[in-house]
Amino acid sequence: MKCPCHSQKEYAECCKPIHEGASVKEPEALMRARYSAYAKGLVDFIIETSADALRKKTEKDEGLESWKAGILAFSKTTDFYGLEIIEAKGDSVTFKALLHSKIEGQKGNDISFQEKSLFVKEPNWRYLSGEVRETP
Repeated sequence: MKCPCHSQKEYAECCKPIHEGASVKEPEALMRARYSAYAKGLVDFIIETSADALRKKTEKDEGLESWKAGILAFSKTTDFYGLEIIEAKGDSVTFKALLHSKIEGQKGNDISFQEKSLFVKEPNWRYLSGEVRETP
């Protein structure tokens, strides 16, 4: 099975080892694994690979169960049909996530976006924040 991150590699040789606990050497690999995790509904992976500061703030503001439910809902109602890496430099990765809605009444609507994500090493790479822009 091809990897959901659209690397053209097999899932078992791409994001699966990271999903199962292998460390990542650079932010781009984590970003790809997180995209794949959203596509596969791996909620715990998304939370575990979020920076400590982000996890604490989100758990305080939303609550852990609400956060998990939101991730799962997004995963189930979205078709993840492409990922384009625009730039990977230092602790940031700019990418375009190609997505379609699967929500009834909005099915097939393009909900793609571009994001510049920031990562921190704690001691493993983790997602800290992202600046999102809708795609033109």
